[in-house]
Amino acid sequence: MSSPVSNLDNSSTSCSTLNTNTNLTNDSTSSPTSYVSLLDSCETPDGPVLSLPQRATLNLSRTLNTLRQWSSRTLKYTRQLFQERIGHVLPTQDIELEQNIQLLRETKRHYENVLNEARQMSFYFSGLLQTQRSLGESFSELQRISGSSDDLVDQLVRNSQCQKTLALNGDSLLRKRIFYFYFISK
Repeated sequence: MSSPVSNLDNSSTSCSTLNTNTNLTNDSTSSPTSYVSLLDSCETPDGPVLSLPQRATLNLSRTLNTLRQWSSRTLKYTRQLFQERIGHVLPTQDIELEQNIQLLRETKRHYENVLNEARQMSFYFSGLLQTQRSLGESFSELQRISGSSDDLVDQLVRNSQCQKTLALNGDSLLRKRIFYFYFISK
């Protein structure tokens, strides 16, 4: 069985030729800039040259260490959760965080209430616009069939134009409100 030191000596010549080839194409410093280039260059951050099996072992040990830390944290969390559910320990609570969560829930409820009221107002406003349109049409019809004085006809024409203009401007306002509600409710 060969020792890691002998592998280190044998691979140093092949890696040094690899490094000289990379230095010929790249005029920057010989130190690698990323983890991938670190593995490709056969160098470690400390400087010794590693063989391919040594690099694989190093990578495997890092992966196992990460897995070990994750499993330890998960086990602690699961144990605490299980003990809370069966009643052996009191549930973990952060009073300040719970108060902030409650405040956010109340704020959300108020915003939803405002949004519902605004939608209801838009519904009623839409009905008002329909009434203004029909009033404008009624004034126009009265102006056509009325053979009365010019003053009355003039008033009917002005009222008809006013109601139609109000309905037209109200439609643009209603479209903008619907656009606003669409993005608020997302």
